[in-house]
Amino acid sequence: MKASLVLAPVVLLGLLQLTWSACPVINGCDSCPVGPCVTCSTGFGLKTTGTTQTCALCTNTNCSTCPASPDTCTNCKTSSSLSGGTCTACVAGTYSDGTASTCSSCGATCTTCNSSTTCGICASGNGNTAGTCNACAFNEYFIDGTQTCGTCQTPCFTCTSATVCTGCYPGQGYSNGNCADCPAGQYSDGTTTCVQCTANCQNCSTATTCTICKAGYGLMNGNCVACSINQYSDGSTACAACPAAQYSNGSAACTQCTTNCQTCSSMAACGTCASGY
Repeated sequence: MKASLVLAPVVLLGLLQLTWSACPVINGCDSCPVGPCVTCSTGFGLKTTGTTQTCALCTNTNCSTCPASPDTCTNCKTSSSLSGGTCTACVAGTYSDGTASTCSSCGATCTTCNSSTTCGICASGNGNTAGTCNACAFNEYFIDGTQTCGTCQTPCFTCTSATVCTGCYPGQGYSNGNCADCPAGQYSDGTTTCVQCTANCQNCSTATTCTICKAGYGLMNGNCVACSINQYSDGSTACAACPAAQYSNGSAACTQCTTNCQTCSSMAACGTCASGY
């Protein structure tokens, strides 16, 4: 009769404890049911030396998993591409989910990103709203530290900060980051200092386009034309003939002739008398 080997409960418990306590000693090992490690923790790979099987850190710093071997990656860290078991960091402005063989562009307005829809840092001039980059409006400026757009303050039309203008509204002169209204008879398109309008022009929108002429000059196609005798204009319209019994020396308004005078060139020079005189 063959004898049966029966292990006492105390001995069996001791063996289980020995097996259980072996894994923590082996760096990065998750499973070692019979002694040697068979499954490594994330970021570690199995390494066989002779009859010994242990775990070692993935050799590629861009590698996130390498279960079969420390030298062979199966997944890369975000923003690294995977090719032939090797992880390569994506260059600035590109990204990868860690499994793609190539890196993809973040887009023209994004400098760093983790996906095609989530930007980490936007390119200068673009505000970041919940991972989306949008160009600052013409009357906004980019705040680099917060990746937001601020609104230019009056009287700036365009600016690099709340108080430094780069352009002004038409009719305002620009000088050294400041804007100021042009005085009467001068103009600016908002990018230069104020310059003088053409002769006899009171207000103008360009060097050759008058919008209001001086009194006694009629406005015609952006030019100022002197009104003739017995014509008048307030400068905003073309010259017009004075009504009957009125006269003008080319001024802004007509003056009534003397009593009983039908036409005149001045108060003292009646050309035609009224009927009966």
